[in-house]
Amino acid sequence: MFRFGAVICSAITFAALFAFTAGGCQATEQALSNGMGQITGKSEGSTRIPLNGDDLAIDTLGDLGYLGGLKLTSKDKDFGGLSGLLVSEDGNRFLSVSDKGNWITGKLLYRDGELIGVREIKIAPMLDPGGQSIEGKKFGDAESLIGDLDGRVLVSFEGEPRIWAYDLSLEGFAARPTPLAMPPEARHVKNNGGLEGIAQLKDKAGTLLALTEDTYDDHGNMKGWLIRPGGSSSVSLKAIRPFKLTDLAVLPNGDVLTLERRFTPMGGPGFQIRRIDGATIQPGATLDGTIVASAGRPWSVDNMEGLDIRQDKTGKLLIYIVSDDNFIVLQRTLLMMFELKE
Repeated sequence: MFRFGAVICSAITFAALFAFTAGGCQATEQALSNGMGQITGKSEGSTRIPLNGDDLAIDTLGDLGYLGGLKLTSKDKDFGGLSGLLVSEDGNRFLSVSDKGNWITGKLLYRDGELIGVREIKIAPMLDPGGQSIEGKKFGDAESLIGDLDGRVLVSFEGEPRIWAYDLSLEGFAARPTPLAMPPEARHVKNNGGLEGIAQLKDKAGTLLALTEDTYDDHGNMKGWLIRPGGSSSVSLKAIRPFKLTDLAVLPNGDVLTLERRFTPMGGPGFQIRRIDGATIQPGATLDGTIVASAGRPWSVDNMEGLDIRQDKTGKLLIYIVSDDNFIVLQRTLLMMFELKE
């Protein structure tokens, strides 16, 4: 996770940064819910957004066809900071995790194959192995989410690097996690630049690919690991500066998509998506791939952090991305849907 609210505050003279007025630069960080497994739900809203603010007719970004996007809002004080993302197989529901250790879920609305709204947003605190709500930024900084929305999910955390497995099929958001074994080196990563994205590869061993956001090897590439039952090995992702990794997702054929985010005071936010050939993901490899899409202003972008893929009944590959507003008033929670054109 990268916080650019402070940069906005120090560089507010670049008022066009987000095309916002500088009404205030203080981050509105919210308190965690007190209940253990308690679900809250308050009035929410979603506003449709164009792909490109300068040309509303544009509906293609690189290899992606735009199928709708939303700016999400909620009166619930715990709403925000969305990082990881899961969308149900039928596309009707989503699940996310937040920087403050919350589950966030809701229903997705469509019309003529396009994403048009979200309703029934609910929020619940994530629990630790002892059944207590996760407390504090250090322990609650959930960053990536994979698995079955109604079953077993894996969540990676950045502040205190770890991966926890939750079985949502039995107790829902009251589920207690089981910690997964981690590579020892993963404990020694850059503060606020550690474990960021995880993906379950399509191999017989059930390998997890885990990559960092801002921790680099001796060659300047982002560190990562292949985690298998009984052991792990190192990999890295070729750095394309100023982009930093924020999430991963696996295509049906085994290729991996990376979601990467950049921010500069003059250029504002941007993101890119890379496609990595699944066959190249081997111990010791430096991973790289083709750029599927890349966007900055005037495209609808923010701090893009969550990525998921689903395949519909017709075989279309649908890509969903969500942004993390960091609980800062100058940022937005965006949820966008695309079709990957192959």
